[in-house]
Amino acid sequence: MNLSGKIIKEQFKQKSKYVYLVLIVQIIASVFAIGLALFNKNGAQYSSLFYESNHFTEVAFETAFIISIFADVAYCAISCWRNEKVNLSETWNLIPVSSGKLWLNNIFSSLLTCSYIFIIQNVLLAVVALSTKNDITAPLREYGLWGNELIISSIIEHLIFLILMVTFIYTFVSFVNFCSKVIVDRLPFKETLWIKLFVMAVLTIIAVYFGSIILARTAGYIETHFTQINTKYTFISDPMWFDNLELLIVDIIVGIIDIILINKYVESK
Repeated sequence: MNLSGKIIKEQFKQKSKYVYLVLIVQIIASVFAIGLALFNKNGAQYSSLFYESNHFTEVAFETAFIISIFADVAYCAISCWRNEKVNLSETWNLIPVSSGKLWLNNIFSSLLTCSYIFIIQNVLLAVVALSTKNDITAPLREYGLWGNELIISSIIEHLIFLILMVTFIYTFVSFVNFCSKVIVDRLPFKETLWIKLFVMAVLTIIAVYFGSIILARTAGYIETHFTQINTKYTFISDPMWFDNLELLIVDIIVGIIDIILINKYVESK
């Protein structure tokens, strides 16, 4: 195994501890919310903290499904925090690889742990669906991924979208963190925490504002100039492929900027 493989393996091992922590909290929350539905019955209607229905099996499944989404968001936040600790860690930067390559390994290991928790969560949801005799395809139907049969291409597109979206979150968090650190490190003040938070907030607002403008105008251009050219191009009106393309381009651009920043301007601590 080469050095990058060893780095990814070690980082995956460390980050997996947070995966198990989030999963334990998720299971406890799911059991509590589903149990609450049994005692929180209004007439013929069962009600958890997240879902109401006349069928307890439906409440159980939907509640577990919704809590899994909250768990995903929580783990994404935790992994962002871990990523930035590794990026600026003096210990990790003692490894004989460039800071940019260490950053790439860090991002990849986080994507692996995200995939890991996603797989486990889906297994748990399948168990809940089977144990409650619920329709295991319900979430797929809600997102248009299952009609009369499984739509493999649509599922692949949505999975690619999730991967690219998580990658964007990681790269953007690094971008804001690196930029704020570069700016703050060049200020003459000693107390820089609030200044750093302010700079991070300003950078985030600016990036989101201009990003939304660019994406909206590009999407409008595609819809106006391509979907009306010929009826054979009507498939372009489905935005999923275009969303994936946009995210891929943005991920590459922001990733390149991150690598330049961490290689040339950001110092570990």
